[in-house]
Amino acid sequence: MAKQLMRSTERYAIALISFVLGINVSLAEPTDSFVVAKNPIEMWALEVAGAKESIDVATFKFSSKEALAALVAAQKRGLKVTLLIDGLEATKSDKQFVKAREAGLDVYLWPSETIGEFHAKFTLIDAKVLVVGSFNLSKAASKGNTESFLITRDTTLVGAASASFKNLLTQANRQ
Repeated sequence: MAKQLMRSTERYAIALISFVLGINVSLAEPTDSFVVAKNPIEMWALEVAGAKESIDVATFKFSSKEALAALVAAQKRGLKVTLLIDGLEATKSDKQFVKAREAGLDVYLWPSETIGEFHAKFTLIDAKVLVVGSFNLSKAASKGNTESFLITRDTTLVGAASASFKNLLTQANRQ
């Protein structure tokens, strides 16, 4: 347990340093992980920091400044970043999606008023890693929520999530 905690702490430190310096460091490990943790955005950001090609995000609520910073940093490294957010929730909150769009992220809003709320929460990294769980990319998840999530590299699960994401985008409104 102590060894695993140290590895996680080391990964967090490396991700933080790479984020501050604006360099790309791969932190991905070859194993799957199920985590119940406080402040899940920190661990999510570790996976985002290791991305090399693309990041696809589906979330109900998008209000975390930390999540926005991680995605913008990835986009500045040349990655394709696509964000799918519930339309009604996006317009109710502090409109982080506008900042994401202005930063060059590809933003889609789910037409909640006609199809129903979009409550899915998952991230695809390089079409090779799937992070799925209970947390939104929200202020609450950044500041104190305890949430559960799974990080997997299982090709069947990643492939299914990727196909679902592409299908969902066909029903959403590009901003």
